[in-house]
Parts: sequence; C-alpha cells; structure tokens
Amino acid sequence: MCRYILLLIMLLNIVSCSSSVNWESCPDYLGEETECALIDVPLTEHTSFFSKRDIQEMVYRVKGTSDNKKGQIWFLQGGPGDTNVVFAPLFRSMRTQHPDWDFYTIEHRGVGNSTKLTCPAAGNSDVDSSNATACVSQLEEIWGADLAQFSTTNAAHDVNYAIEMMRESGKKVYIYGLSYGTYWLHRYVQLYPNSVDGFIFDSICATGACAIDDYDTNINQAGKQIMDLCADDTLCQSKLASIDADPWTAMGVIFSKRDAGTLCADMKTLFTRDTLRQKFGKLVEGIYSRSVIPAAIYRINRCAANDVTAIDHMMHYVPAPISANSLLSSFVDYTALNSNELATNIVLSELWKGLSVHDAQAIVNASYVSEDAALPTASIFALDVWPLYTDGNIGKWGSTNAPVLMMNSNIDGQTPFAWAQTFATHFAGSNQYFVQMTDAAHGTAFTLPMADDPHAAQESCGSKIMFSFIEDTNSVPDESCLDSAFKLGFDPSTEQNQIAASMVFDTSDLWD
Repeated sequence: MCRYILLLIMLLNIVSCSSSVNWESCPDYLGEETECALIDVPLTEHTSFFSKRDIQEMVYRVKGTSDNKKGQIWFLQGGPGDTNVVFAPLFRSMRTQHPDWDFYTIEHRGVGNSTKLTCPAAGNSDVDSSNATACVSQLEEIWGADLAQFSTTNAAHDVNYAIEMMRESGKKVYIYGLSYGTYWLHRYVQLYPNSVDGFIFDSICATGACAIDDYDTNINQAGKQIMDLCADDTLCQSKLASIDADPWTAMGVIFSKRDAGTLCADMKTLFTRDTLRQKFGKLVEGIYSRSVIPAAIYRINRCAANDVTAIDHMMHYVPAPISANSLLSSFVDYTALNSNELATNIVLSELWKGLSVHDAQAIVNASYVSEDAALPTASIFALDVWPLYTDGNIGKWGSTNAPVLMMNSNIDGQTPFAWAQTFATHFAGSNQYFVQMTDAAHGTAFTLPMADDPHAAQESCGSKIMFSFIEDTNSVPDESCLDSAFKLGFDPSTEQNQIAASMVFDTSDLWD
C-alpha cells in the first residue's frame, strides 16, 4: 500500500510542477512588454508522466491591455527551423489593436531559445553536402535514436502540452500557423482535432502537396506572375517592349545577354546569372519589392550610369521582413537562432519527394527567379547519410468540427495558391472559410497593408480579416478591406513604389 501511496504522491508532484509556469523577463530583442518562460517537455512520451529525457522549450507572450480578456491566440512559426522572434513586434501592435486578447508563441522544439538542435560541423553555416556526414555523426552522438523525436508530430504534442499548462478556465483559445507553421498546425488538428476554439492557417503548406523539391519551380512561377501583370500594365509593358513585347520573354533576353557577355561592360561586373536569379527570388517575396523586378530588367538593358548605380545597390540589398509598424523599420538579423539541422531533419523525413541533384540543378538553370533552395537538400539526400524517421501521420488528412480560417495569396512562390485550394477542399465544413488574399505576400495576415497606409503603420487587411473571424466564428469573415488594400502595380508615382525604389535601388523612381 505504501508503494502505491508513494506513487500517487510522485504523480501529484509531477502534475503540480508541470502546471506551474515561471514567467520572467525576455531577451531585450523581444521587447519590454514580453514575458518569457522555459518549460520542460518530454522528449518522447507526451502521454506518460514519466519521460526518459526532457528538453526545454521557450514560450513568450504579450498580454493585451484590457482587464477583461476573451482568451489566448497562439502563433506557430514556419521554416521548419525558423525562430519565432518575428512575432514579437506583431504582438506589440496587436495588443493595442485588440487589447482583450493575450498573444502567445512557442518555439518549435530544436530551435533558438529552446533546446536547440545543432552540430559543430555546420558551425555558423547551413548543413550541406560538405558537412552533412559529420553533422549526422555529431547529432547521433548527442541524441542517438532520439534524433527522430525532433519531428512535427512531437512539436504538435508540445503545443498541446503548453496550451493545457497555460490556458485559463472559461477563456477561448485560437491557434494561428504560418507557412510550415500551417503544416505543424495541421498535425495538431490530426492529434487534437477539437481541443481549442478555432484555427487560422496562413500561407498554407498542404499535406501531400507541400514539398521543398518544388520550391524553386514555384518561386520562378511567382516571378512569371509578376511579369504577366507587367504585360497587362500599359506603362510596364511599354517600358519592356524595347526588349521584347512579352515581359517574361524580355526577362529571358537579359539572362541570355548575360550568358553571351553582350550586356554593357559596367553591368557585366555586377552579377552572374546565378546571383541575379537568386536576387529576384528574394525580391519576389516582398510585398513592395516584387514591383521592382520589371524595372530592374529595364534598367539592366538600358545601362545608363544611374542604372548601373541602382542595380549595384539592388545586388547588395538585403530584404527585411515586413514590420507591423513600418516597412522601413530597422531589422536585426536573428538567423543565428534558426536551426538548419532541425530543418534538414524534418524536410528530408516529411517534406521531400526525392528530387535528384541533376534535376534540381536543371530547374534552377532554367529559372529566371529562384532561391536555389532545393539544391542543398538534394545534395544531402543523395549522400544517403541522414537517418530519416517515419511517422504514421505523414501524408494523412486531419479533420475538425472547430471553426477554421484559411488565407493565402494568389502570388506566393513559397506556398502557392493551388496548395491552399487543395487544403480548403478538406476543410469545407460549417464555419470553415477560405479567403484569397489578392496581391499579399507570404504571411498574409501581416503583409497586405491598406492602400492609404503605405508605411504599414496601421492594422493590415489580413489582420482585420483574421480578427473578424476570431470575434465571430459563426459569421463569414469580413473581407471588405480587400477592396481598399494595396494593389500591386508599376506606377512610379505611388508612394508604395517610391518606397520600393528607395529600398532596392536607392532612388526615388522605379524607372528613372
């Protein structure tokens, strides 16, 4: 009997410890209003009180300013492997705009301020074919077979573990996922389909469709969409007509001239085919910077002195993520908190179809807009050294009776619109809504400013739609802001395009 009493005491102690959260101040880069907590989560068994090994995960929150809270909204970052630091300035804006909610985010296991998955062989660079073998050896020395526990499924268990620890009785809980965060959130739906009050999927990495093999193809297609919009724009089309009547073909002419060495001498020293397509791959992701791409083609061909200066500036320009407060706000690089090791572990096991190095190279060679993102993964995959894990949840669809909001841009190379359409067919029940966020960038809740708010100082259209859903899940979300939101165009007189020209070209005019 004493043995059973002792066991009961141990269990009660574990429950008591797991339910207490010690909120403390955060690192300075998260802001003064932010509170942080490190929680211990079981590495392997979330269904047992006993775990052979625990890891730590960092949760931070920004509380709304109202005394009467409606509940919590949890945010899941993408990647995989990206830090959730990006949410901190967004939380500070939302706490003012929506003071009756508290905003929470949990760092994915293996990332940043949690127990980070890392190997010395990679150092401060990414895992690639040159260090992958050594990296695997070092990871297995630390984690052994438990390297497989750094998975999407266990990360979904972690979210539930944290929510149950921190949710307040009688208050609502919603979960928002961004990019890979939607894949992570969908896994949560598979495991805990009706445990919270609703889900928001933004820029959707859809089960069965989302694969890094297709990343560069999709980015190139987004670039073509931009050039097709140029073809429908009288000014833009007329500018590029001196190269070719079709803007996409005109883009190809510039790459052919670079290959043949027939660009003007000053331009030839500024970029290679590879660096130019990679630069366009980054620019196409930005809500304003994508409008610069046709003008860059025009300037490269014209090659006046001011064009050379502008393109030189473009090649050194490092895009920053959109801020909730200002498109021009300073940005500190927090990529050291990311875990490329975690990304490699999850991508190869769950988000990789087996693209060969030869085919990956052929795709980027044929592209005008690309980040060349699939090549490193294809090279690691070809080595056949990474220990892939298996999971019965991969490739299967979840379902839920809870309200669901799905949002995706029509121009998104990272998570194409077609993926979101596929996803929406599986979540078409009562109070489950799909919204096309026309002309938004990736992360539509925060990357579609209102047309009269070029510096994104006020609430974005995507955020308005998201909170319309959260405040009343029984009604169709109010999409009326889309009528007065930013529209992609190439007119140099708009303040948005002047901002873009200033950021990318260091000039006040896109074209001159």
